[in-house]
Amino acid sequence: MNLIYLADAVADIEAIGDYIAQDDPEQARRFLTSLRQFIESIADNPQRFRERVEWGRSVRAANFRKYLIIFEHDDEAVYVLRVASGRRNIVALLSDGPH
Repeated sequence: MNLIYLADAVADIEAIGDYIAQDDPEQARRFLTSLRQFIESIADNPQRFRERVEWGRSVRAANFRKYLIIFEHDDEAVYVLRVASGRRNIVALLSDGPH
């Protein structure tokens, strides 16, 4: 299955990497490598993650450490919408509408 990162998700990942790199660039590199590998694994079976209809959209979320990878999928692709701290207001993050 194809894996498509939306612009917001790319910006989220870059911001997370930049934040970690302020203290430890090597740790940032390792974290981002692990994060990308985990996100790639989502495409193997996106249905294994629960739908989060309480967020007002038919999205799914996968936990990676303290972050949520928020995505939608169809028969052809997984669309990574956001990568955000689990402490963020997810409804507000998703208020921009569908991909």
